[in-house]
Amino acid sequence: MSTMREAMKKQLHLNVERTILSMSLIVKICVVAITAVTLTLTANDDLFGKGKDESGTSGPVVIVVLGSSTAAGSGASTPSRAWVNRYRTFLQRFRHSAQVINLAKGGYTTYKVMPSGTIPPPARPAPDPDRNITKALSFNPNAIIINLPSNDAAGGYSVSEQLANYDVIIATANTQGVPVWISTTQPRNLSVSGRQNLLTMRDSTFARFGNKAIDFWNGIARENGKIHPEFDSGDGTHLNDAGHAILFERAAMKTMEPILSEQILADRPREKSIAKNHSGERVLQFGLHQNFPNPFNPSTTIQFSVATSSSVHMKLFDVTGKEVVTLANETYAPGSHEITFSATGLPSGIYFYRLEARDNSTGARQSKVKRLMLLK
Repeated sequence: MSTMREAMKKQLHLNVERTILSMSLIVKICVVAITAVTLTLTANDDLFGKGKDESGTSGPVVIVVLGSSTAAGSGASTPSRAWVNRYRTFLQRFRHSAQVINLAKGGYTTYKVMPSGTIPPPARPAPDPDRNITKALSFNPNAIIINLPSNDAAGGYSVSEQLANYDVIIATANTQGVPVWISTTQPRNLSVSGRQNLLTMRDSTFARFGNKAIDFWNGIARENGKIHPEFDSGDGTHLNDAGHAILFERAAMKTMEPILSEQILADRPREKSIAKNHSGERVLQFGLHQNFPNPFNPSTTIQFSVATSSSVHMKLFDVTGKEVVTLANETYAPGSHEITFSATGLPSGIYFYRLEARDNSTGARQSKVKRLMLLK
């Protein structure tokens, strides 16, 4: 009986922990949702907009992943369920030309992804020039995500040397102005000292890298640092499909907003629906407004404007990029318009609404995206 009570107590603790984590994520997302984020797109652009190459010309969004076996997909039942592949699918639902280049390889440590030419200390591996930070930067990426360093703990590498390696890696990326996100360690069924290494490195990652740290630990680990059975693929080292799903969600939520707002929007001046021409006359422009109210339940109004007779398509997507509903699909005359949307039947959460208009005379396309929050 006492064993049963203890098991029930542990399960209740896990459920409460995961609920708190979920609420924390929702609060963070709510802050993002309340702030209007608009992308002005043209021609064949889609939600993610375009990155820029060194010459300043537009190019596709490129994300490079460095890491070891988890990033390479170990533990997932099929490749499509691995967190990096889920992440790639997520990006490409919005930005079809987006690239997620995965350089991860099983067994790799922070030493393996150090810059080419680095001479490691005795008994430490040399960098792999085909899968390290130097190679990652050769793709001229918009961002880099690193999913390590559980193998460092397994190899007995100290936390101080892991952090020192990360400092060099990030400094190398900074020379090209490329932001780097670092995952925490993941739980693993190591020895007591190995698990303490993982825990210390987890805390150090949060402390050192702040908003560039991605939580790959909480809610997945047991109190003793081992993988919770619910997420163990069966080997005590890798996560199963449910675990990979959590890693994907956390990586997407942590990196999506900075990529959208800080980098993409910095290259794109925001437009107003009404502008003035050289004579000072007010001229209607293509525009999409933030829904009101926001957050909402169950109905909200979305206003938009078109400058010419246009074929208008407005669709709603969830946070995974899945199309949820079509809000508009018809021709609109020049002017301001509004759509009242009822979310009855949809769960609470963050959604994106995307407006696309094609000029019926010239065929030119324009698109904008905003996000809204349904709170039931």
